[in-house]
Amino acid sequence: MTKIAKNYKILLQELLNIKTSANTRSRNIINAILVDTYWKIGKRIFQENLSGDEKALTLKRLSEDLQIEESVLMRATKFFALFPVENPANQYPFVSWSHYKILLSLTDKNQRLFYLMKTQKNAWPVRRLSQKIKDNAFASFDKKPGPDDASPLLSRAAEALHIYKANLHHVVDGDTLVANIDLGFDVWVQKRLRLRGIDTPEMKSPEAQEQKKAVQAKEFVKARIAEDDIIVLQTFKIDLHGRFICDIFYLTGERDKEIIYKEGNFLNQELLDSGLARQV
Repeated sequence: MTKIAKNYKILLQELLNIKTSANTRSRNIINAILVDTYWKIGKRIFQENLSGDEKALTLKRLSEDLQIEESVLMRATKFFALFPVENPANQYPFVSWSHYKILLSLTDKNQRLFYLMKTQKNAWPVRRLSQKIKDNAFASFDKKPGPDDASPLLSRAAEALHIYKANLHHVVDGDTLVANIDLGFDVWVQKRLRLRGIDTPEMKSPEAQEQKKAVQAKEFVKARIAEDDIIVLQTFKIDLHGRFICDIFYLTGERDKEIIYKEGNFLNQELLDSGLARQV
């Protein structure tokens, strides 16, 4: 009588693991392609600068000719409008189109970015993301993060001391930038900046994984601050390399220094929340 392999159970388990891994990779690839596709569709429609009846009639005709629901085309256009700098499929590979459909319902930019980062970092499934939004996890974040949301917090000083308006010249890496700083009275200087309280992987690291994270951190910063944006720096000291140690705040479309400082996005903290930096 012919017998099956002696180590059949081990063989079966290992093959099941291979199959499961392949299925997971396939789903991730499909999700990334879908996000990439809708972002590009939204970008192309957005570029037409349509409004009113022209927009409604054009989307209706496109829906018929492309065999894509009109609501999907509208959602894709909104998707690009909310993420115009960089295709999110490149920055957040875990986040699927189903996740984004939920995130697009959030009107507050800070909330949307918070849940997006947490979804990517913690690999939240769609149902978990929905529950986190329902529980208003964002509201409690600044006070006391939950155990599975734990992320170190940097403090934003109550008083706006030593703050300067600037614009980005270029990004060196995730925690180092070069900016043109307005010192007042039409005096501008170009300085190298080092983000306070955090450290990102080195671009020249001998480890491939660290290099990959370093590139991701750099692209993360570039995606959030454009060269023509106004940023606000709060400086603390100059390090041994002559760099200004600082916090950076930004708020797209806003040019008032005080408003950006008080209400803007805190870049140092965002890098921590994304998992691309560690606190030092």
